[in-house]
Amino acid sequence: MNVFQFENLELNFVQKGQGTQTLVFLHGFLEDHTIWLNLIEEFYQEDCKIYLVDLPCHGKSRFYGDYCSIPAIAQLLGAFFKAENIHNAFVLGHSLGGYVGLELAKLVDLKLVLIHSNFWQDSVEKQADRNRFIEVARDNKIRLINEVIPNLFAPENRNKCRGVIEQLKQRAITLPSSEIIAITAGMRDRNNNHEVLETGKVAIIQGEFDQVVKMSQMIEEIEKLTVKPALFTIANAGHMSLWENKDELIKSLKMIIFK
Repeated sequence: MNVFQFENLELNFVQKGQGTQTLVFLHGFLEDHTIWLNLIEEFYQEDCKIYLVDLPCHGKSRFYGDYCSIPAIAQLLGAFFKAENIHNAFVLGHSLGGYVGLELAKLVDLKLVLIHSNFWQDSVEKQADRNRFIEVARDNKIRLINEVIPNLFAPENRNKCRGVIEQLKQRAITLPSSEIIAITAGMRDRNNNHEVLETGKVAIIQGEFDQVVKMSQMIEEIEKLTVKPALFTIANAGHMSLWENKDELIKSLKMIIFK
């Protein structure tokens, strides 16, 4: 992997393929760039240049500090885009990656796909849940990982995805507890980003049975917008359609990118 440094943050990344359309894939919480590896081959033949990154506090991108804010990560990526001469890219953000993409959209010109992510700030109840995660991570990181990762999948998909769930858990266990805490606090404190949706440059991919980003709330928040984003629903999927229904996810992505 290559490394890009900006202030006290680092970004490890892989660049694959060549083409006129640039795709930047941003993973979610407790994940890393490898979640996309079984998907991106579909885009090589489509004349695409692809970037896969490990966000700070994840994968090989270490973070040295007590608090990792979403806007700070976006500034890191903004500097990275400038260094790599990335323009008019599609940013595809899964969960946490979508939060980062929303902040990045305020800094650079891009088109954003929120994949099982959202554009509103945490409720008081959700903030309390993040604080509980922080306390569990401080005392027992493995317990937190064993709790969080299986619940990203719809209950009916956990058995067929059990191998992937174990792989994700084993990779997450390597993350320092301090970094899990730092990024959890950053997610807890992020802002509403309804105004980014009003640009008309955002599409949303939602899991039918997602319990992290619930369909009912997604529809409610979209109704508040003047400019309504395209909404693609992945059937029989929770928060992890990359494995729960990969074919439908790829179909939706291609409809958005190559329309």
